[in-house]
Amino acid sequence: MQTLSQTDLTSILAHTPKDIRELVQKRNLIIGGGFIRARILGEKPSDIDLFGSSAQVLLDSANEIATERGQDTRRYKTDNAFTVITPGRTPIQFITRWLFTDPEALISSFDFTICQACIYSLNGKWQSVCGDTFYQDLAGKRLVYTHPVRHEDAGGSLMRVRKFLSRGYWIQAQSLAGVI
Repeated sequence: MQTLSQTDLTSILAHTPKDIRELVQKRNLIIGGGFIRARILGEKPSDIDLFGSSAQVLLDSANEIATERGQDTRRYKTDNAFTVITPGRTPIQFITRWLFTDPEALISSFDFTICQACIYSLNGKWQSVCGDTFYQDLAGKRLVYTHPVRHEDAGGSLMRVRKFLSRGYWIQAQSLAGVI
């Protein structure tokens, strides 16, 4: 495992809403996945995925941020997450399907190397972890399947392949075969 460059870590944190940074530190949450990738690439993120130790911690966190953001904020529960949507702001997903306290275990659970990055706070100091080929595969827009050991609905990773292909990524035959 490696870490994000200090420049990327600083930039991502600067683009992370203050209330989210404070919540991550207060509740020992982990920011992971697409938000980090989008910020590094200078793209608009579709959401912010937060991971935690229990569904209750995540629910309490979602309720706290929704209350702080006010009456226009909506909350949704699905089988995978609690989602908080505030008009004009990036949606927040508190992922409950997979629970993590260890950032390295979290990134090992991601299905593609371009997703293997996370940020968290340890003793008040911001930290990061990323997969060994995260930066190279991101730069090459390569989808490399990681064969994660996790419970996932059939076709979940295949749907993500389709999404990434539409964004200009490419996948080699052996990774596509692994997904299938």
